[in-house]
Amino acid sequence: MACLSRLDEFLRSENTVVDYLGRQDPRSRLEADWLIRGNIDGELCYLFLIAKSSKEVIKDRYSGHYVCRSIFPYRGIAYGQYGRLMTTLLKQRNSTIGERTEILYRHPSCPGDYLES
Repeated sequence: MACLSRLDEFLRSENTVVDYLGRQDPRSRLEADWLIRGNIDGELCYLFLIAKSSKEVIKDRYSGHYVCRSIFPYRGIAYGQYGRLMTTLLKQRNSTIGERTEILYRHPSCPGDYLES
């Protein structure tokens, strides 16, 4: 619960995104599309995301719509070592109320008009 209660802090911190291939990790039974590794008060935590889908829409890993599958602190298993590390180009926080957007990080190679394209 400690990781979940501090989810906003976790997402705002520096973290690593991994294209999670749980089926290739022999120690994992977790099914997820993406893994985000980060720290809360110096403790490594894992956030597993799965692509959101509905009856009308086929699951699309690259849609940008995800649901938290699991979040927990490191407990002896280093998840994500079989996945591909991804480069974060743009990290933004979108308000679910209204249309407010806050850019948390923009990679130096990411153009300023990236949001309009």
